[in-house]
Amino acid sequence: NEIDETDLRTKFSRFSWGDMENISGSLFRKKGYKVEVTRKTKDQGIDVKAKRGADELIFIQVKFWKGTVGMFRQLLELLEMQLR
Repeated sequence: NEIDETDLRTKFSRFSWGDMENISGSLFRKKGYKVEVTRKTKDQGIDVKAKRGADELIFIQVKFWKGTVGMFRQLLELLEMQLR
């Protein structure tokens, strides 16, 4: 699935949750990251792991909500889970 200008205007409404996880992974892969799209259950909220080099590891949580999302709260919860 390729992203186009219409997707930006329609807030990616044609894509499913799984599509968005794969698209997110593809975008990081194109930037040189080694990417793992995690399994659909028991992933601790992490949908995509992107790693580049020995020190750079990014955990991505794909949200598929309508309306606004408290991203700061979500980030804190995710970090807390990873530190346990």
